[in-house]
Amino acid sequence: MSGDKKPASSKPASSSEPPQNPPKSSSVKPEKSKTQTFGPPLNLIVPKNKAVGCEHLFAFYKKPRWGVEDTKDRYNKKLDLLIDYKKECKSCSTCHDVPASLYLCLECEELNCWDCTDQHAKGEEHEFSLNYRNGYLWCHACRDFIYDSDLERVRCAHEKVIAATSFRKRKRPTADEARYIENNSNPQPCKSTGLRGMVNFGNTCWISVSLLSLLENPLLRNFFMTRPHEYQTCQIECCLVCELGRIFDAFYSEDNLSPFAAMEFIIATSKRLPSFRATEQQDPSDFLSLLLGRLCEDFNQKDPVTGECKCILHQVFHWKISDHRYCKSCKSKNTLDGPLSGPLLLFNKLGKDWRDTPAGKRRRTETKSDNPTPSLKVFLDEYYKKQANVPYTCKNCKNATEGNTTHFHSFKAYPMVVTCYFPWMKMGENTSPEHVEFPLALDLKEFATPVRSGKVKVEDAPSVWYDLFFTTVHHGSDKGGHYVCYARDREGSWFHFNDTNVTVAKPEHVLGSTSIMLSYILRKLPETEV
Repeated sequence: MSGDKKPASSKPASSSEPPQNPPKSSSVKPEKSKTQTFGPPLNLIVPKNKAVGCEHLFAFYKKPRWGVEDTKDRYNKKLDLLIDYKKECKSCSTCHDVPASLYLCLECEELNCWDCTDQHAKGEEHEFSLNYRNGYLWCHACRDFIYDSDLERVRCAHEKVIAATSFRKRKRPTADEARYIENNSNPQPCKSTGLRGMVNFGNTCWISVSLLSLLENPLLRNFFMTRPHEYQTCQIECCLVCELGRIFDAFYSEDNLSPFAAMEFIIATSKRLPSFRATEQQDPSDFLSLLLGRLCEDFNQKDPVTGECKCILHQVFHWKISDHRYCKSCKSKNTLDGPLSGPLLLFNKLGKDWRDTPAGKRRRTETKSDNPTPSLKVFLDEYYKKQANVPYTCKNCKNATEGNTTHFHSFKAYPMVVTCYFPWMKMGENTSPEHVEFPLALDLKEFATPVRSGKVKVEDAPSVWYDLFFTTVHHGSDKGGHYVCYARDREGSWFHFNDTNVTVAKPEHVLGSTSIMLSYILRKLPETEV
């Protein structure tokens, strides 16, 4: 995948250390990338029955003396040179430094650190290098590790790769030791924590963050762990509920922390959602919205009378709103059942004069600054603000004069999960998005129907707290980049997910990130009704 990312962040496994300071690229398309590419732009048709690493490798197979079989043979010989970093240490042949990772050129004998490898690739136009520890293939034009089905079979079958990925056998305890362990320990019911990275198949980070937003949702986790769907007897072709349920099992039922490869899920979504292809970057909000729709179809729990869906996704991601209309002529107030809201709140970019709006003035007073940064609260106020000049015929006085009605919405029922999305945050190539300040906990009591309708004052209304549990961050521009995310586990600790890499994060890291999607979960049901 192209974009602002380190090369080790999208490798098929997690056994190699990433380069410390790899050069950055700001575009997915090679012809517009700041990084040098090799030759003219390619427009090749890749066979559907073969997982070719990238278009550059497909073109590389067309070179004289570099066909598929010749490349496999030379790749296998390069794997003979892999080393065990615990037993042997090598230095860069150019700068003689001893880095964490070395890269071996596929076309010559150069063995260099990351910076020297990149310079060698640009100078000699050698497009591919091998990680000297595990043999993963790096494409200098794509700026990413790539997966090729033919070469991966060679790599997995090589004796040095097998030796590097095998685990030492533990000493079996004696009978007395086993008895002591049994009498002095308690069984742990669930060893899995759900902290697993996701394999990036070249351009699938947007699928990974979308999946992780569901996998790290406590409500969905508890639901799917009860096995609500008959995976073995399901007759739906490419059932997405089955595939998602299997991923939940892999994350929370297996004592396995290795990166998860969601290939079967990607294949199923490509058939059920053909507009979303894993070969190019997509918007995770659009993908998540359509994915939830297809999941609802596979659950097939619509009420035959009302047509209302009763599935878990509608219970978690959708909520009912009240539609309030105030007639200025007869002073009558009408409250109607509004449309079903969710699953995402799409916030438009604020205008240049937003600081002069009522929400902006409150923000200036709150921060004691004349030029404050926008906050999530400002966007919520703008989203649910009262609107005038709404076409409406009053039921009481039958007045239909334009501008005679004030219109606003409120929560008729508290949503279980509120997901806010800022689509404009993916800015142009030479601009940076404005940071939106957001809290770890959010009180939404002022959007309840009694408060919005004026029956209860805000200070007298019970608090309705939501806790942040997932954020999505986009690095790059609107033309391409890389998606990562932060997630909070059941103990309240934060973790950073970057493809196969999962690292501990601090709350200040989360709050300081330029997140384009925020997910809040209801802390507890309020004591009183809305």
